[in-house]
Amino acid sequence: MCRLAGVARSTYYAWRGRPGYRVTTAGQRVAEGPIAEWLSEAVAGAARAYGYRKRTTWLRREHQLVINKKTVYRLCRKAHLLRHVRPATGPRPPRTSAIHRTVTAPNRLWEMDLKYGSLVGTDTFFY
Repeated sequence: MCRLAGVARSTYYAWRGRPGYRVTTAGQRVAEGPIAEWLSEAVAGAARAYGYRKRTTWLRREHQLVINKKTVYRLCRKAHLLRHVRPATGPRPPRTSAIHRTVTAPNRLWEMDLKYGSLVGTDTFFY
């Protein structure tokens, strides 16, 4: 039957064996339906500006769920809770590196890269 549908047997059995619930730290099972409701309520509440990673942490802290960020992403995408944040548009600031400058004589332009140093009077280093 899988061959007729063009689906690998491993894919079918992985889909069939997926439990559809998550477990709390106390060992209780929670279905994905209430988790989606919690995510929807969180959007209306204090966690409205959270992405799926922060919502994962929120679910772990508030509801003591053992849940993966990929699962939260899937649930948020299914419930249309994700929004794409586009970067700011407009002119970029001009580049100011030595590549775009004309150096007319030696010792006119210096660039340096500080890797680490030490503090005077102590045995500590900074990077």
